[in-house]
Amino acid sequence: EIYFAFIDKRVNKDIIGNGAKRIYKNFPGNVNYFLSKEKKERTLVGIYDIETLFKKTFTLYLKNMGLKLLPERKDGIPELAIKLYDFTLDLSGHRWIARIDYKAEFSLAGNVLTRRFKGQSEKFRISGLKQAHEVMTETFNDTVHKLDVKGLFTDMAK
Repeated sequence: EIYFAFIDKRVNKDIIGNGAKRIYKNFPGNVNYFLSKEKKERTLVGIYDIETLFKKTFTLYLKNMGLKLLPERKDGIPELAIKLYDFTLDLSGHRWIARIDYKAEFSLAGNVLTRRFKGQSEKFRISGLKQAHEVMTETFNDTVHKLDVKGLFTDMAK
């Protein structure tokens, strides 16, 4: 069992950087969320704002690890807080740049472990938005999967 919380700590809430705004005119601020079992098999789960995207992704990630998520805090139960500091897609020259930065705070019985995860990827822009979607997806998946929840449990027990 674990209690999970997401906290958006971004100073700038824009997902799209100034360079990318030239291409993404009138961007609504939502992100397509796909699940894939194989590279060619993708299923659209939904279109979400950043908070919902992170909550759904980490909820699924934690459940897939066999953890039961509690709806509220409970004494003696570990807590995981994901604090987001950056989630940006930008275009610099002909390169799409995706940046994600979050902190995972794992706490149990007054003890706190903190891990920071940063990811940045680039892809050359050929045409359209395909490479933008790819670089953001790859960076998001990579940074989410850097979190080793089982390792946090182990480190906390030391």
